Amino acid sequence: MALIARNETESISKKNVFLLILLAVVIYGVYQNTAEQSELDKYGVTTKGKVIEFEYGRKTTYFLRYKFTVSDKEYIGQANTSIFNCDNGVKGCVGETFNVIYSKRNPEINEIYLEKYNTYKKIAPKINP
Repeated sequence: MALIARNETESISKKNVFLLILLAVVIYGVYQNTAEQSELDKYGVTTKGKVIEFEYGRKTTYFLRYKFTVSDKEYIGQANTSIFNCDNGVKGCVGETFNVIYSKRNPEINEIYLEKYNTYKKIAPKINP
């Protein structure tokens, strides 16, 4: 009887640890997104970027990769989207140019603005460059 109670307690304890880890990951993700958005709000600069790749990620997520240049250095950014086609029929608008906002303090923090296709982004920022 004591062995059963101990196993149930260990099982509950493992579930609690898992839930705490999951909660920590979610909180960190929200914080990171908020911190990056704040960085772009304060130090954001707009440039042009070109979509260079659109590939299946997992489940319903596609990875849209784009490149842009700051001070002669090329950067690659990524946005998670649903599947979509440009008006010309090209998946993910590969080859098309859109505005990219980046932090002048750290261009690694950046976001592409896909204009009318921005609604396909999984997490659409509050920017409209």
